[in-house]
Amino acid sequence: MSTSRTVILDRPSPKVATITFHNPPANVVAAETAVRLHEIVTDLENDVDVQVVVFKSDVPDFFLNHFDLAAVNELPAPQAGELPVWTDLVVRLSRAPFITIASIRGRTRGGGNELALALDLRYASLENAFFGQPEVGAGLLPGGGGNRASPAFPGARPGAGGHPRQRRLRRCPGGALGMGDARTARRRARLLRRCDGRASGEL
Repeated sequence: MSTSRTVILDRPSPKVATITFHNPPANVVAAETAVRLHEIVTDLENDVDVQVVVFKSDVPDFFLNHFDLAAVNELPAPQAGELPVWTDLVVRLSRAPFITIASIRGRTRGGGNELALALDLRYASLENAFFGQPEVGAGLLPGGGGNRASPAFPGARPGAGGHPRQRRLRRCPGGALGMGDARTARRRARLLRRCDGRASGEL
């Protein structure tokens, strides 16, 4: 089991897990982030008690960003017949036996956007949520399925090569993007109080 300073796992109850991203100042995905996330999700898949996993960030204005390009070569090479670690992580999340929820209060781009799109629910801040795939501008193919997942959401307009452009959620009243459930601060506070009560053991 590896250790990571950029991913924090908490178990407020046997049925609930929270995963917090912590890589200030911009929450870029480091190699250790990808490896640790993969280990956590794999372990949770084998935990018969867990029912809900919530992903969040403690870095202001960022949920989860793109990969740290300077550290891409530090990612473990896949074995023969295996998917790369990030691609396998996204696939596992899309098929997870538990409910996955993203609490998005900032920018989520690149790998972060791919992870968010693989989850069951995305509760996004109406004030500052921002979704995007910067690979589009560079003419690159997103490695975690962002080019396939994003167009499936209503309101995600295609950019170059049919990939979705970056869009700010607050420009789409009512969550028209379909990528997040836009909520005002007041409504979000009520939701979090309700979730906190359930996380204490009611689930």
